[in-house]
Amino acid sequence: MTKRNPMIDLVNRVEQEEGLPTGVLNALAGIESSYNPKAVSPTGVKGLLQVTLATGKQYGLNSDADRLDPEKSARAGARYFKDLTKQYKGDMVMAAAHYNGGGREAQLYKLGRLTDMREETRNYVTKFQSRVGMSPTMAAAPAGARVAQMDSANGMSQQGDLVQSVRADK
Repeated sequence: MTKRNPMIDLVNRVEQEEGLPTGVLNALAGIESSYNPKAVSPTGVKGLLQVTLATGKQYGLNSDADRLDPEKSARAGARYFKDLTKQYKGDMVMAAAHYNGGGREAQLYKLGRLTDMREETRNYVTKFQSRVGMSPTMAAAPAGARVAQMDSANGMSQQGDLVQSVRADK
């Protein structure tokens, strides 16, 4: 019998406590570190959610030990992704592109300039969409529509090939 990775349970709990749609934080942890809380990238990102030093400090991770603490890393990653989702008005795919490659990659995705994106980020977005149960599409959606939306006011998600964001202020 295969033993279940305890990091999956931790990520599920943090995901729920932080109000993310089911499967989102698990998708990030699986892609980022394969659920390895001690993962260290050659680029310097560390931990379960592969948080950079600068981003970590913004979310209360003040040391390498904090970034390697699975609970702290998961919570910081969840809050960062939630903030990115709000920044992109509920578009979780753009948030995932930014989480992986920064704002430039998210903007290239939005503009449909996929061939200008880093290959790593294009692959990351496809993996993210697949893991959260969306149809992976590498073509930017038409203006006003996105492949993944999350209502930034209440954290509810809508999934589908093309959906409109449901916003509390409308």
